[in-house]
Amino acid sequence: LTELHPDAGSLAAATTELLAAGLMEDRSGAGSAAPCLVFRHQLILEYAYDTILRRDRLALHGKVADALAKSDTAEPQIRAFHEMRAGRSEAAARCWADAGRLAAARSADREATVHFTRALGLVDQFAEAEVGERFEAEVLLAYLPTMIGSVGYVQSVSASIDRAVSLTTKYAASGQPFQALFLRWLDQLARGGIDIAHNFSLSLVPLAEQAGDEIAMLMIDRMLG
Repeated sequence: LTELHPDAGSLAAATTELLAAGLMEDRSGAGSAAPCLVFRHQLILEYAYDTILRRDRLALHGKVADALAKSDTAEPQIRAFHEMRAGRSEAAARCWADAGRLAAARSADREATVHFTRALGLVDQFAEAEVGERFEAEVLLAYLPTMIGSVGYVQSVSASIDRAVSLTTKYAASGQPFQALFLRWLDQLARGGIDIAHNFSLSLVPLAEQAGDEIAMLMIDRMLG
């Protein structure tokens, strides 16, 4: 609030009035570094929100998102919410992806999958198609292991792997194509196609050698056992 409303005097007067009227309550914990004010009921919040003009809502959400971007402790999913409400889809997608990576880092696969899915759902709203597709490829490579971890090898995973292979082959970012191809090999193996998976890995050997990529060669060694 102080970031959005620099006039501390009028801000304090306004919050005091809201608290006195019983519309909000103070839930600041003991020793809290900053006050925590919440509406007493969801209906009050919704009514107050609905009275704000749409253009003003966009501006306010943008200011909140900008303030959160300056914070080292703000959760990316909270910023993503405000970026979305501010109409800044590309920034929201990147925040959702960051939230997914944080969840994946603590092995919260199901939560990570939700965040990554939201990020991928905004790709078509990127201003530049190529930027969107490169971002999609990057997110898919992070998303697929969490998807597999939470639901296993289902048909939708295979379709996403195919998309990842297509995009990473198209843009050939460092290491990405083989990451996607490794996931395809795992999918084939999980479906019981041992011979298919083996032959697939053999077909990738010349490609890995030609690329001279150490990571790709390590992946090939893993595929061939």
